Amino acid sequence: MNEGLKASAHMTKWTNVALRELAWLAAFVFWAYYKKPADTSLLHIRLDPRGIIGLILVAAGIALHLWSAIVLADNICNPAGPGGGLAKAGPYDYVRNPIYIAGAIIFIGIYLMYAEFQRVDSIAAVLVGLLLHFYVVRVEEPATMKRLGEEYAEYRRRVPRWLPVIRFL
Repeated sequence: MNEGLKASAHMTKWTNVALRELAWLAAFVFWAYYKKPADTSLLHIRLDPRGIIGLILVAAGIALHLWSAIVLADNICNPAGPGGGLAKAGPYDYVRNPIYIAGAIIFIGIYLMYAEFQRVDSIAAVLVGLLLHFYVVRVEEPATMKRLGEEYAEYRRRVPRWLPVIRFL
């Protein structure tokens, strides 16, 4: 492949990563707008302990989300690199789906920053979580297994899907 095509493919992959991150950002902003009290701005967050915990969760979730997206992009954009297209470094060393986990942390944080507890929100969260789980299990993982084979099978045996494992030396 000539250098022009390589550069174009590299740029396309980074563009796809940026577009995915913009889609996540749009979802977060929509959720905040939906959960904030009526007739207030997005800057009007709760300042009680629950709101502060929410703010901390949002900040931590954003950091994890961006870190995960950058590591994933590096592996997608460099399939010949050490990971062979499989992100195994950074947060992917502890859990297979850190972007989804970071998204959940951000959504929970936004909820805590703005909303009063409502049972329907808990039911919706469980349903969305179940749908996401089935999507990952039935669509993403089989596609990745087909693409990467035994390397991904070994990675699946070593790294949990949802609950991170912290390994000490």
